[in-house]
Amino acid sequence: MKRLIVSKPNGDVTQPFSIEEAQLIVRKQARNRGNKIDGWRLRVRGDEFGNIFHDLQNAMFRWEALVNNHKDKGDVIVLDIIDHPYSIVSRWVEVDPPAVQTVGNNDIDIIYGYWHDLYKGSRNAGICVYKFSGGRPSQHCRWIDNDEDPGNGANASDEFLDSMEGMKDAAYEAVRKGKRFMATKGDDGIPLGRMIIAAQIWDPFQGWHYYPGPYHYHNHMEGRWWLISGSAVKC
Repeated sequence: MKRLIVSKPNGDVTQPFSIEEAQLIVRKQARNRGNKIDGWRLRVRGDEFGNIFHDLQNAMFRWEALVNNHKDKGDVIVLDIIDHPYSIVSRWVEVDPPAVQTVGNNDIDIIYGYWHDLYKGSRNAGICVYKFSGGRPSQHCRWIDNDEDPGNGANASDEFLDSMEGMKDAAYEAVRKGKRFMATKGDDGIPLGRMIIAAQIWDPFQGWHYYPGPYHYHNHMEGRWWLISGSAVKC
């Protein structure tokens, strides 16, 4: 999946955004640093001249058309502020979380890839582990024949980091990515269905709340568990 990053006046860039989100950032920067007399020059990288606009609304309308017509990874759209030594640069980047083939389903592949790309020293404590809890099959079992997204395989992964504080911080960040996945209908973020850490559990229906089960000294992550059907079998 490709997203847009936008330059900042201090030389940094934003996090990856959708076109609509990036457009708001570009518009705000252009409005704060330009005026209608001198205007703004809009161009694709490599085009020395581009087109000059004295109306910001028209410039942003054309900006949207350019970013939609130049959507390859690495394509760059530049909005020069003519009366200011600053150009607003929007660049297409690839931001798909890396999927790693695991014994889990498609969601767990993505979650595992995201986690280990971010936390290089994380220790996995099990994906497919056949067990029951309260007479019900665990999400760690191998679920088969569900014939729906996220596919066959175990629907949970456990991870250990070096400290409980670090695992809590990582849990909150993963949940943020899970919320992002839902808000963008899968265009961004990770397909997180539940997170358990310490005595807390998060799911998209109740948010963070008390977890009455065993205290979790590790991050327990599940895919979109409400989509799981079929049979739980041994790993």
